[in-house]
Amino acid sequence: MKDGFLKAAALSPALRVADCAYNTAQILQELRAASARGVKLAVFPEFCLTGYTCGDLFLQRTLQQGALTGLQTLLDASRELDVVALVGLPLLVRGKLYNCAAVLCRGRLLGLVPKTYLPNYGEFYEKRQFNPGSTEVETLTVCGQQVPFGTSLLFRCREMPSFVLGVELCEDLWSALPPSTFHALAGATVIANLSASDETVGKAEYRRALVANQSARLLCGYLYASAGHGESTQDMVFAGHDLIAENGTLLAETAPFAGGHAETELDCQRMESERARNTSFEPSTDGYQTVDFSLTLTDTALTRFVDPTPFVPGDPQRRAERCELILKMQADGLAKRLEHAHAKTAVIGISGGKDSSTVAALAAAAYGRDHVYGVLMPNGVQPDIDYSQALVEHLQIPHCTINIHDAVQGVLTEMEQAGLTPSRQTVVNLPSRIRMSTLYAVAQSLDAGVVINTSNLSEDWVGYCTIYGDSAGAFSPLGMYTTEEVIALGRQLGLPEKFLIKPPSDGLTGLTDEDNLGFTYHAVNEYVRRGTVDPVIKEQIDDRHRVSRFKFQTIPVYHNGLPMALEEETHYYKKKT
Repeated sequence: MKDGFLKAAALSPALRVADCAYNTAQILQELRAASARGVKLAVFPEFCLTGYTCGDLFLQRTLQQGALTGLQTLLDASRELDVVALVGLPLLVRGKLYNCAAVLCRGRLLGLVPKTYLPNYGEFYEKRQFNPGSTEVETLTVCGQQVPFGTSLLFRCREMPSFVLGVELCEDLWSALPPSTFHALAGATVIANLSASDETVGKAEYRRALVANQSARLLCGYLYASAGHGESTQDMVFAGHDLIAENGTLLAETAPFAGGHAETELDCQRMESERARNTSFEPSTDGYQTVDFSLTLTDTALTRFVDPTPFVPGDPQRRAERCELILKMQADGLAKRLEHAHAKTAVIGISGGKDSSTVAALAAAAYGRDHVYGVLMPNGVQPDIDYSQALVEHLQIPHCTINIHDAVQGVLTEMEQAGLTPSRQTVVNLPSRIRMSTLYAVAQSLDAGVVINTSNLSEDWVGYCTIYGDSAGAFSPLGMYTTEEVIALGRQLGLPEKFLIKPPSDGLTGLTDEDNLGFTYHAVNEYVRRGTVDPVIKEQIDDRHRVSRFKFQTIPVYHNGLPMALEEETHYYKKKT
């Protein structure tokens, strides 16, 4: 809980129809076990204290009182448990019967939430015994406590304000306008659904999609606790299909008829963050009453699966589909960018490594190989220039070779004659800047040429690029892809492996990028994508990232306050200060 994670469980204990004492004992056993595992939110099925299939027995005072007795037993036992629990029971209010969820914590009955929508079709006939709940909240005396009663109730944890609980029951979710919609808009980050959904062919798949989609729509965690085997009759079969979803992702599930429980951790702070970012999420607390409760703030051990490569599916077929989609997106984006710039020719510096190879292949896919022009720029005798030549031949794109050796040496010689001693930084970075000048010269000599950048996210993140050198260009198609993602994209484009595994080097010292950096690009990628990194390497990466950000910032402009007639242009220049 200390980091915004809530350990939650949807449980379907073994029940007996109309045997409240037995059901209470089963619920209590499951509740104590869940609490021992660190669960802070435990949700049980609809009518779990009585059983769902009681029929007209619900109208009997004996059964109603048995449910209240069971509730009191749970309240007494919960004083020693650090958990919020939700159980279902029938409740008689002013002579009318309601299907309710009782919310309890540490001996306190926090609230009673009645079901809004009562199914009265097919095998369901709840309107025979029950009345729909009202949004208006009133106070009742139940189990010797003053308790709020109504659908417009939220329950908030004092110690973790990001944990706000809303409640609905079974059919409420299946309706056209579920109460959970209003709960979420009022601030609920977690929705608990107490259900007794019977099993029919194909219903489990539909139920799974319903829960996942509702959690996505509401930007919330959603727990669905469904009645199990003990409820089954000759007419209806219940499978105990428990589900937990978060923002569209199904985190935990029990297979129908498998028994057990669904249990995982919900990231409540993530829900707050998603809602703050989403401008379509418009909060409204009208008519709602919030009940506060307390839980002990403890560490939460994560058991939920955290995908180390969230954008790279593990399944080969899905991975291929994802890569194909990324390829089409990048190709379309590049084509539109060139179109917007009124460009007809994409000019690319070809080194024969993964970045230039992938960009060239991408440009060929987006714009046609006849509209891609490769420029090979060796610095004197360059041993790996064969890679560059092999690539342009593989892609069958127009190209030329311009040796920059004389230009580089000319500048260095002129500096020495002027009494300047070129520094190591000058010697290392000058070829990159001359290459970029060469690319622009070529682009301006072709039919509407435009220079395409070949840098990737990993290199840019640690500043392993030269300002006004390889950091320049009109468009950077790989600027948000790590080195490993670039390789995956290159493979999807059908590039031979030799172009993708060629170690990048500075072209001067003979050392690779990673040799010069002192750490691997894999370490950078893990840090950027997952936040996982060795503390020592983290400090090194952070230092390089911090001191190199200037390479990608717009040139500062001094704003002197003098008026400009064109307001739009004035705004543009002010942003650059």
